[in-house]
Amino acid sequence: MGSDKDITIGLLAPLSGVVSLYGEEISNAAKIACDEINEAGGILGKKLKLVIADDGSVPQTAVPAAKQLVHDHHCDAIIGNLLSSSRIAVNLDVAEVEKIPYLSFSFYEGSIKGRYFFSFAALPNQQIDKMIPYMAERYGMKFFFAGANYEWPRGSIDAAKHALAKIGGEIVGEEYLQQGATDFRSMLYRLYTSGADVFVPYFAGTDQVNLLTQFCEMKLKDRMAVVMGHFDEVMAASMPNNIKTGFYSSNTYFMSVPTKENKHYLERLSTLESVNGLLPNGNGGLTNFGEGTYLCVKAFAQAVKQANSLNTDAIISALENVEVQSPQGHVKMDPKTHHAYVNNYLSKCNQSGEFEIVESFGLIEPLIPPRYKHHYEQSEFDEFTSNEEPKLNIASWQLIKIFSYDEVWSGIEQQKTVCDLPEYIRTSLTIDKASFKEHFYNKEPMFMMGNSTDGYQFRVKVIPLEGNDKSNLAIYESKGDYTPQLSDQILANADVAVIATDETGHVIVANESSTTLFGYVIEELIGLHIIHLIPPRFREKHNSYFKQFLQAKDTQRKMGSRQQIYGYRKDGSEFPATASIAKTSTGGSHVLTVTIVDISEQKEQHEQLEWQANHDSLTHLPNRSLFHRRLSSALRRSATANSKVALLFIDLDHFKSINDIFGHDFGDMLLVSVSNRLLETINPGDTLSRFGGDEFVVLCDNVADPEEIETLAQKINRRLKQPFTVLDQIVYLSCSIGFSLGFGSSDSANTLVRKADTAMYEAKDKGRDAILGYNPQLDSQMKNKFDIAHDLRQAINDDTFSLVIQPIVDLSCNKVVAGEVLLRCTTPQGSISPEIFIPVAESIGLINIIGQWVINNAFQALSKISNHIESGQLKYISINISNNQLCQPEFIELMTSELRKYTINPQHILLEITETSIMKNEAHVKLVLAELASIGFKIAIDDFGTGYTCFNQLLELPINCLKIDKTFVDKIETDEKSPILIHTISSLANFLGFDVITEGVETKEQLKTLQYLGCYRIQGFLFYKPMSFQEFDALLNTGESTNINFNVSKD
Repeated sequence: MGSDKDITIGLLAPLSGVVSLYGEEISNAAKIACDEINEAGGILGKKLKLVIADDGSVPQTAVPAAKQLVHDHHCDAIIGNLLSSSRIAVNLDVAEVEKIPYLSFSFYEGSIKGRYFFSFAALPNQQIDKMIPYMAERYGMKFFFAGANYEWPRGSIDAAKHALAKIGGEIVGEEYLQQGATDFRSMLYRLYTSGADVFVPYFAGTDQVNLLTQFCEMKLKDRMAVVMGHFDEVMAASMPNNIKTGFYSSNTYFMSVPTKENKHYLERLSTLESVNGLLPNGNGGLTNFGEGTYLCVKAFAQAVKQANSLNTDAIISALENVEVQSPQGHVKMDPKTHHAYVNNYLSKCNQSGEFEIVESFGLIEPLIPPRYKHHYEQSEFDEFTSNEEPKLNIASWQLIKIFSYDEVWSGIEQQKTVCDLPEYIRTSLTIDKASFKEHFYNKEPMFMMGNSTDGYQFRVKVIPLEGNDKSNLAIYESKGDYTPQLSDQILANADVAVIATDETGHVIVANESSTTLFGYVIEELIGLHIIHLIPPRFREKHNSYFKQFLQAKDTQRKMGSRQQIYGYRKDGSEFPATASIAKTSTGGSHVLTVTIVDISEQKEQHEQLEWQANHDSLTHLPNRSLFHRRLSSALRRSATANSKVALLFIDLDHFKSINDIFGHDFGDMLLVSVSNRLLETINPGDTLSRFGGDEFVVLCDNVADPEEIETLAQKINRRLKQPFTVLDQIVYLSCSIGFSLGFGSSDSANTLVRKADTAMYEAKDKGRDAILGYNPQLDSQMKNKFDIAHDLRQAINDDTFSLVIQPIVDLSCNKVVAGEVLLRCTTPQGSISPEIFIPVAESIGLINIIGQWVINNAFQALSKISNHIESGQLKYISINISNNQLCQPEFIELMTSELRKYTINPQHILLEITETSIMKNEAHVKLVLAELASIGFKIAIDDFGTGYTCFNQLLELPINCLKIDKTFVDKIETDEKSPILIHTISSLANFLGFDVITEGVETKEQLKTLQYLGCYRIQGFLFYKPMSFQEFDALLNTGESTNINFNVSKD
């Protein structure tokens, strides 16, 4: 207790370390509170003295600092700490041991229960339960959580997940990084691809600042909302305007809280000599940490006044019922949990760094999270079992002697041992000066061990004793009756942690691996209660398990028989582990030996495998499996909210050709570029998935207006048409997009995907580079296409395809000079038009097989009428070639093989390529056509005038012939532009040395006009319908002129 003159309160402030940016603010708050109390007359007629110690932001320095406040400064209470890991350690190692009131100013996860512990900051429910529904309602139900690997982030995120589950939200990501992490980019990219609506990060101090900075650098701020339980004016002051603007924060206090107490405090803060103004314009700030510190000091003062005593029990009783008016508003303690009713505000940071209050939720009851609730099942705050005196059960302890401190210290200084100890101890045991001084200073037992020359092992413990005028030390020994040398060597060399405890749970033996694993030096670990090595949420369960095993008949429980456990390091971080435990009976009691294996690496590998099972390995986007689960979740929410869900199914046009031309590695790089561009294009909260190959799917949740989906599809289409550059190669793409909309009450995930897929394939069939929404008529069309596909496969198996040939007439000699080979398909249900079955064959990948059949049979048929070629009567036959065939790697070899097989001169084969086929993959098509021309084939552009080929492009192609499309002929008498276009094409073609064939001539009037326009090679029903090769042979054998003869003047 303090002196008669003053009452002393100690403050553990983070003056260094990861949260040191709050150190000055917390210190100022405590000073202002003390000054106000003393100005009002102090407490019980005494001044309130404040002593500030640096907790270093970590447990390793926080615990010694707390002990110094108690032992050196004789504090009547302590206030601290900002970080949860430090708070847990200080409560267990100082407050419970020293029986001193410990008041907490920082929000945390809710893991601490203690008679002397009082929290005046927010529990997760007070900070999170309002925040999560608010953000979900405004931004969406998909949340991504991330935090550092210690108790506060894990506990807070667990509470947030419970809050999200209550409203039917979805967790799309949860990750934990080591404290002090500096590179968040990998995690942030996974966030980017997750489709999250809201990001909730739980990092401390500068870690949080670094995270948010990298978040903005990756341009994620426009993709999702961010809400935090730890973001405030001090943090914002260290960040550029473009980063801090727009972030949400939920806590007990912000400088903009409109209370008279807050106004009063800020006015007082601004008068401090070290303050040059209030944030954001000056350096004077107050956050929930400082406000909580101010509150703790005021609450302690009020409790002492109420108790009218410095008796600890009286102060504890008063603290349990204390109420304080603070800058945040009215605050009162809950006596059952030792956690206060506090206020909750949701705020949003503006560009200047001010936090505008968005919602005020008022005073909220403290609720211990489910994962810690077992701590509070007992009605009393029992003192922890770790305060029991350690018992070494290898043998009984025997008192050697009680020494004065000076006797021991002088011996250690001179010989590093104690002179009056037995010789086997004195000669075998070395006592470290620093370790001894620390243990004595902290009034902690010190344990040592050694080996005697007689072949047994001994333990020594030194226990500080309280005396009237000076401290004495009791030194005990305990001997074992076994030979330890070999076992000690084995233990030391073991690569797993091995720890032995007595029946009370205090460590009596530990190997080097255990010190490495848990972060303690051996002197710290020996004598430590094993509860320190267990995460707070598991400690009660561990105690129960420990006692149950002591009483059980079995003496060993092997690894694998227990579920995964977690270890707790000195720095507050945790790790997954497996453990086995055994007990050995000796001297009427037991020694328990625990073997612990860190399985962090295995768990990381498992998590990586799990991630890989749900994500595309190339683009890192959700794969089909994960996408279906996300879609199912969206539909469940849709059923509840009666909102629409939409899918966009995106297929890249002719992507296979790119793979064939440039290789699959090139194609993979292009797919990554496509995925990145799609991520940049879709709306915030949309989920992008790679379904496989060149197919991507976008999930749009909570669609308000169906027109938004078509607008998004158009936006995607435009973006993908912009050039891509891969390995210095410029590539142009187009895509076919089908979209569908549905409700969770009427559509399943499979149904919605099928509808979008159906619409996408219909868009492809319409010529690709198209967007189409699903409608029920598409189902019947798809069924029809399915039937056609079935008929085509059957026709291939049954060889029921056939070829016909349509004669081409030269009006200049009025004779048949060529013919176009056409494919026919006859099924049991009747004939199918090529206009119907050719697109279907292309869409299902049969066009190459069918095209090969056509080439083989056309060449064979030509060989049978070769006499007409030899006589010069027949100039050539023409065969249609699809873009798919041109992109086939073995196409050239196929053509040359067929020439050799049937001994055909390629000069007598005209290959017809549609204008759109050239445009789809121009670079590759040019190469293939050039090679075909070099072999001797003639090349024609079919349906010329329907695409966008310019004459400049024609000059770059090895073209021999242009075929004017039937659509121009059909309009020749009704559209005045058609004759002009036909004449222009014909004249320029003739000038360039190309033949011109006009297709689809069906009337005499059309023929007459064409003759007038200079078109003399004609194909159409007016002359001949398609016929068999036998009929064509017979026609050529007659040598007759055509059955129509018009003499139209060229003038």
